[in-house]
Amino acid sequence: MMNYFKDVNPNWIDESFDLRKREDPDAKSKKLYEDLVKWLLDKKELPNGNIIKVEDEVVWIDKYGTYEVRIEILNGGKSLYRVGLGSDYIGASVYWAIKAKIGKEEIVDFLKISRTIGGHMFFPRWIKDYTTTNNEFHHSLSINKAKGGRNDFYDRFDLFLFDLNSWYLGKESKLKDVYDKNKIWLNQFETFPQFISFFKLDGFTNGNKNENKILIKNLLTFNPEKKIIAYLDNNNSTIPTEKVAYIDYARHSNSVILLRNNK
Repeated sequence: MMNYFKDVNPNWIDESFDLRKREDPDAKSKKLYEDLVKWLLDKKELPNGNIIKVEDEVVWIDKYGTYEVRIEILNGGKSLYRVGLGSDYIGASVYWAIKAKIGKEEIVDFLKISRTIGGHMFFPRWIKDYTTTNNEFHHSLSINKAKGGRNDFYDRFDLFLFDLNSWYLGKESKLKDVYDKNKIWLNQFETFPQFISFFKLDGFTNGNKNENKILIKNLLTFNPEKKIIAYLDNNNSTIPTEKVAYIDYARHSNSVILLRNNK
């Protein structure tokens, strides 16, 4: 299976390779964007009945030299929105792995799985709204950036999904302001379970399609090898700071990514 980290870092296994100077596939891998379009977006009807149309030139380069995909959202052949989408990595973070003093070889080992297609998805960077009289332009929409860091979710995708589910249910959510800015996009999926299904994220959940009963796996303690199933009951930010605990978290995260690869 294609590894997109290797695509932009061909010497990643060399002893001299410095992880701190790595290229980011979410910015620099054209192949990742092409494959994500085929996997997630091609000729896709959205849960609310609108249709995604990918622009003829599948992958663009934005003003920052970063790849993106541009789509139109149509209804009855009429264009409602134009959206610029960026790839987002949803696996265990190299940054926090280094903080936990994990060695390069061990980090490369988890990247062999986490940087396959199941470790990525799309979020909007900008939206042009043709339903408004002045074709309003929304930018600075980055869910990707918002979910990182100490004050948010340390790039833990399970915590992000728990928080997003709270927003869909109208409950308190840590990133409410960010979701509100992205509501044109998020409203295309109508409910959280439909968002999960559309983006093939079922492996992160208990599989329930009822928006009031869907649960998110806690990737710190969820362990399929030992048949330990654990679900989140809050969005409190935490990340393992010890080597063994972070390796366990990365392994649990990869088990879900492997499931997603097969969808």
